[in-house]
Amino acid sequence: MAGPLGARPASGRCPAGRGTRHRAPPGDGRDACGALAEALGLTVAAVGGDDPTVSLPAVLSRTAPADAETIDLPDPLGGAERRLATATIPCNGLPLRFTSLHLRNTERAGRLGLDRDYRAAGAGRLPLDGVRDDGIRRSVEIRLEQLAAVEERLGAWPGQPHILTGDLNFLPDGLEYRRIIGWGLADAWRAAPRLGSGATILERNPLVGDGPRAYAEQAAPLLPGSTGDLDYTLDYQFHSPGLRPGAAWTLSDPGRDGAWPSDHLGHVVDYTVESPE
Repeated sequence: MAGPLGARPASGRCPAGRGTRHRAPPGDGRDACGALAEALGLTVAAVGGDDPTVSLPAVLSRTAPADAETIDLPDPLGGAERRLATATIPCNGLPLRFTSLHLRNTERAGRLGLDRDYRAAGAGRLPLDGVRDDGIRRSVEIRLEQLAAVEERLGAWPGQPHILTGDLNFLPDGLEYRRIIGWGLADAWRAAPRLGSGATILERNPLVGDGPRAYAEQAAPLLPGSTGDLDYTLDYQFHSPGLRPGAAWTLSDPGRDGAWPSDHLGHVVDYTVESPE
């Protein structure tokens, strides 16, 4: 999700948007998004559909959106469909494009950071077809195909300030990460003053399907003697020039009752919108 935005030198905060991916019970996805928006005092700007088999990205806003739409993303492997939700949200008189999406996952995603081929391909030292793990290679191919569809659609709003966020299912400096940076967007987590590591998947979280110490054997050759948890990042906010991230942090660690609200931590960024000269 995105935190509140401000435009300087104008005083006060801009009513802005949040992107979220919310799993709802079958048949009531839109109702669940509506209930979430009501609880937060927001409006549903765009939501990914009613089908319970579809991943449900959404954009929630404090102001009436414009040009709201959703599009399907290609996924030859089938399963849960992937979609993009996008809308223009007015921010102190400036149009801000806000996009939330969910890309194809890699089974047991924690192994991505331990796979030498994935890391070498991300660094440009190995072509993608040189990645020997079929599951990793194919999931990267699909995410790159999905990102091509995202890039084509977002080209309809050239020059508009933009935030792109979601569960993107790749690691920092993977091929997919480099593709988005190549669009001229910046990773808000790296650009902003921040609290914490930025990891959104924590090994100690019981809702993470991999389970504790799931990668200990695989990690041993790369990280000999390591005993710490394998935490990693799959969720991001990228932003265009003209947006300045002032702070970034994660949320949704367990409360006092010890309950975790999700397998992913939330990713919050506080932006300033810089008025054009």
